[in-house]
Amino acid sequence: MEGVRFGDFEVKKKIGEGGMGQVYLARQISLDREVALKVLPERLAQDKSFLARFEHEARAAAKLNHPNIISIYTFGIKDGVPYFAMEYVDGEDLASILRKSGKMPVKEALRVAKEVARALDAAHKQGVIHRDIKPSNIMIRKDGVVKVTDFGLAKALGAQSVVTQANVVLGTPHYMSPEQGKGAKVDARSDIYSLGVVLYEMLCGEVPFKADTATSLIYQHIHEEPPPLSKKAPHVPRIVEALVMRMLQKDPAKRYQKASDVIAAIEEAEKSVNRDAAAGLTLELEVTPVGTMRTVGEHEEESAVKATPTPQAEAGTPTTATQTAGVSPWLALLVAVAIIGGIGVAVFLSRRGPSKHPVSGANHDEHRVAAQETSEVKKVSFPVMRVLARFPRGSRLFLRKRGTRPPGFEAKKDMQLEAGDYIVRVEKKGYEPLEFDVHLDETGMTPPPESISGELRLRKDLRRRLDKAEEYENNKEFALALKAVKKVLDEAPDYGGAALLKKVAQLESLVEKQKKAEEMIERASSIILRGEKDAAALREAAELLEQVKDRYKDVVKDYQKRVPPLLTAVWKELAKGKQFLAELARARKMIAQGNLTEARDAINAARHIGGSNPKVRELEETVVELEKLESEAKDAFKNKDWQRALRLTRLFLRQAPQCKRITKLQKECEQMLKERRELNDQLTQLLTQASEMVKRAPQEVPSLVAQARDLVAKMESRHGLAMEDVKKRLEKLESAASIEYARQRVAAAVALLDTLLIKRDQKALLAMVAPDRSQLRSMLKRQLDSFIASGLKVIKSQHIVKKIRLSRDLKRADVEADYVFEFEHPEVSKRISGVRHKRIVFVERSGKWLIYDLH
Repeated sequence: MEGVRFGDFEVKKKIGEGGMGQVYLARQISLDREVALKVLPERLAQDKSFLARFEHEARAAAKLNHPNIISIYTFGIKDGVPYFAMEYVDGEDLASILRKSGKMPVKEALRVAKEVARALDAAHKQGVIHRDIKPSNIMIRKDGVVKVTDFGLAKALGAQSVVTQANVVLGTPHYMSPEQGKGAKVDARSDIYSLGVVLYEMLCGEVPFKADTATSLIYQHIHEEPPPLSKKAPHVPRIVEALVMRMLQKDPAKRYQKASDVIAAIEEAEKSVNRDAAAGLTLELEVTPVGTMRTVGEHEEESAVKATPTPQAEAGTPTTATQTAGVSPWLALLVAVAIIGGIGVAVFLSRRGPSKHPVSGANHDEHRVAAQETSEVKKVSFPVMRVLARFPRGSRLFLRKRGTRPPGFEAKKDMQLEAGDYIVRVEKKGYEPLEFDVHLDETGMTPPPESISGELRLRKDLRRRLDKAEEYENNKEFALALKAVKKVLDEAPDYGGAALLKKVAQLESLVEKQKKAEEMIERASSIILRGEKDAAALREAAELLEQVKDRYKDVVKDYQKRVPPLLTAVWKELAKGKQFLAELARARKMIAQGNLTEARDAINAARHIGGSNPKVRELEETVVELEKLESEAKDAFKNKDWQRALRLTRLFLRQAPQCKRITKLQKECEQMLKERRELNDQLTQLLTQASEMVKRAPQEVPSLVAQARDLVAKMESRHGLAMEDVKKRLEKLESAASIEYARQRVAAAVALLDTLLIKRDQKALLAMVAPDRSQLRSMLKRQLDSFIASGLKVIKSQHIVKKIRLSRDLKRADVEADYVFEFEHPEVSKRISGVRHKRIVFVERSGKWLIYDLH
């Protein structure tokens, strides 16, 4: 779609995709503004239930107007594809921010949660529940403003009809409230729970519940308590933890009851956090010398094991603590400012290694050896390669003389050293460092290389991982066990040899089997969870659970607690499902016939048998929707809105195709629309003819206008159309035709005057003078008598009209013309010619244009 025009929108690029559609950055051409354009995926465009959900999403969101809610500008259907245009937010969603940062500062997390709560408060007051609050639906603009998006799963509290996709629990499992997971009725408190999960994640960097399947997640939300924030994030103040834990109460009655209550609680927590921050400031800084390597004993912590020499140490450059552990100038400035301002600042500088004395390095030892050479100190050979040969491939050897400070230097090949006692340290990725003492003299190394065991112990944290992997495997948490073993192999690839690789293959097989079993359990659970009454679906659930029982029993965690109860529930539902299905079938038949009262009776009977499950609710919602469509269609017909009435009847007949009364109403709408089109076509034709006749035959225009006015009157009275614009157009056409007709008749009078002059018809010329202009007639008669007596022959006599000005009542015309003449005297054969500017005033008398004045 990118780069194309979609209705009033010019699509620029795709910026997102979700369960309800694709989102594009686009420009709204008519208003020249950037919008986020959301359209339904093409593969779903023909699905009636998805179309209904999409339209419901747009209508629910368009009702909301709040600074923290993304605005909906418009929505509709273009070429069969539903869409809506909404406010484009230049920023990033909270999910992306948390992926990068892991967690957020307490103040920022509270600020974001408060703005989301404000958005929810506004929505709840409009009777709208979001139902899918999660980080990816929370946008944060570049200026920090929080915007909640995608009210696509919203349910109008005040509406009696809610469109949901059949057999789907709406929402995201990680953030779903317990009541939403049960498929029960939800209200504003469900959104408060989901916001609590989001706030929990912002504060500690992870959600309270984790699982490999949606069913397991829903189970945890319903039955298990979330881990306390104090364990996950000790830095979070208790008042903030209490706020989050109340939002995450299983029982909605124990949560905050309104979003406004959450806002008040957050503001109180912010005050407490600000008071604690103002009470004092403690900076804990840790300064570690680069390249520090300490001697590690059997029971030392793994943090020391991870230290490795720096490139400087490997190169042999001496390194001192003063060079590597200096305090930042900015820290010094901070401390100075704190002291000057009277603020007590406690700065704790903890170091993991010595910092007051130089650390010996390769160059340091080389300098000492060089000094000994000048004193003729004998050097002996240190068999580095023989020692390394005793250890696993990839081991590194570090050497320092006893009495010197670590880390020493790395020895990569045999070398000459002065005799004496040395400490050897062997390191290898994934293993505990090993240190031992050796003595070098002329006889060689004591102990000799061949007596060194060369055995390295796996690093302590990796040993713990292997122990944990065994524990996971015993608990049938095979994915976690596999992850732990692979982590060991990543850190120590050669550890365990073929046995550990075999264990990986075994765990991978168990993970695959467990995944397949969980998918089958999840599918069966979803059928049961949504209260499915369809026999085929229930049989499918039973078959899936029987397969798990026969093939995968050994890999399912908590099998006895999970699978047998589900099987019992399935068989129980199958036993009572026959009558339930019969009532559903009766309800569907009545709906198809448009017998909505009988349909309600069947639905109530089905509810009495099977409770308010999704299929019952879906049929009930269909009846409510059909009642609404019928009422609106009849109102539209009464108001002569045939087009809307027709659209509503078509929507009705999609779900009730056998309804006779609506079919009749639909035909009446079609007939009225046909009549309106015919009237409109006739009117358009008359207007076109009248426009063309204004210049060509203006005298014909009044008749055409009269016919058009008859059509306009019919369209107003019978179809209720507003025709004011057409009436004004007819008036303009009539006026233009009258003016043009008058001009043409005046021009004809001027032409007649020229003709009579050429013919020398004195009587006719005088007859063209207005009766009440006797003086003008006498003057013209004298001039004509004189002209005729002169014997002049008229060769040319023509008035070239330059301008005609008509009075408002079209009874007077002021003509400006150039009079071109040429006369010949018959006796002397001499011609007289010229051009004179003349102004002739005409008046209409008894349907004729007569001369009123000459200039």
